[in-house]
Amino acid sequence: MEGAMEDLQDTFIVHTIEEIQGLSTAHEQFKATLPEADKERGAILGIHNEIAKIVATYHVNMAGTNPYTTINPQDINAKWDKVWDRQHAQGINTKCMEQGVGQGVGQGVGQATHS
Repeated sequence: MEGAMEDLQDTFIVHTIEEIQGLSTAHEQFKATLPEADKERGAILGIHNEIAKIVATYHVNMAGTNPYTTINPQDINAKWDKVWDRQHAQGINTKCMEQGVGQGVGQGVGQATHS
């Protein structure tokens, strides 16, 4: 998720409508991957919930930390929310750039940023 967040923060310098359309197309492709990523997130959280049920049912003492990961469900959800918010903001910025360049605004160099 960190990689997706970093990608969504990149700044692009654009000169033509075609470059903006290319960014828009790439963003649409990224958005198309989100439902599958959300399913994976749900599956991971489901595994965590199953472990919590087993711990509660069988009174397992969970001493120590998970040696395989330090991330917890709250971190997963917080990072997912950031990715979701940033992709939404990037989509709005791209649409504004398309409209601005399409109307002749910003002739020469336009800048599409997403943060």
